[in-house]
Amino acid sequence: ERGSYTENDLPVPKHVFGRTRREAELLVLESGLPALILRPGLVIGQSFQGNKGPKDFLLRRIRSDKPTHYFTDEWRSPIRTADLGARVVELALSDQRGIVHVAGQTAMNRYDLARAIAVEAGLSTEQILPRLRQEDRWAHIRPKDLSLISVYPHHLPSGFLSVQRSA
Repeated sequence: ERGSYTENDLPVPKHVFGRTRREAELLVLESGLPALILRPGLVIGQSFQGNKGPKDFLLRRIRSDKPTHYFTDEWRSPIRTADLGARVVELALSDQRGIVHVAGQTAMNRYDLARAIAVEAGLSTEQILPRLRQEDRWAHIRPKDLSLISVYPHHLPSGFLSVQRSA
């Protein structure tokens, strides 16, 4: 829940998806093989199907003139698909081993991220509405702050977009 997690922090997943990922990491680490495990931030890009990712969902809602609520108090470290791909190639060609976070360097709340995506797409932000986690009965199933930082240097842009995290 506190965010700004590094590779050295012990994961304590809240849900089945996170626990499954952690179990897979442990199996790889315990194998003794020279492995590299990547933990991505929130990946932002168009899905192969064109309707499966968070960006696809948002843009579809805006184009349909449907209001969509996003949390102002839920934080992620978004990374563009192209930046993630470049970092994966860079790491695959390196001697790096262990666990590495691959995320944008700027933590953003979900509301600001949604607005930035809409602006970048040249769309209105009128249908993007702020919401607090306490106003949503399902918010508790996701961590409040999954922002990632890395103890390893990398060469990605400083953030997803120009919106900076506020306290």
